Amino acid sequence: MDTGSLRVDITEHEERPVVVISGELDGYSGGLASAYLLRQVEQQKSAHWVIDLSEVAFVDSSGLQLLLATRKAVTGQGSLTLARPSDAVGKVLQLTGLDQFFDVDDRAPGSTS
Repeated sequence: MDTGSLRVDITEHEERPVVVISGELDGYSGGLASAYLLRQVEQQKSAHWVIDLSEVAFVDSSGLQLLLATRKAVTGQGSLTLARPSDAVGKVLQLTGLDQFFDVDDRAPGSTS
């Protein structure tokens, strides 16, 4: 999915969906990405999802809402890990306390070190 300011790609790694989000997670793009991502979660029904946020340059409350809605959708069937949050995302997660709410991993999906 590509809105111009946001791109969402879903791949698989070790039979887990890995969502790579790049660009800006704002009011416009966040709503579109949320609908797309929630549809994918419902269709794939995987036990564990990873969202790689290393390429997100900006996030606002709409972007946080996307992450929370995805976590809620996944929780019924498995778990969600936020991988490699960019500095912008990490700062917002920390300021809002959501870094304690999500499983956050600073390593790349599939990395063992």
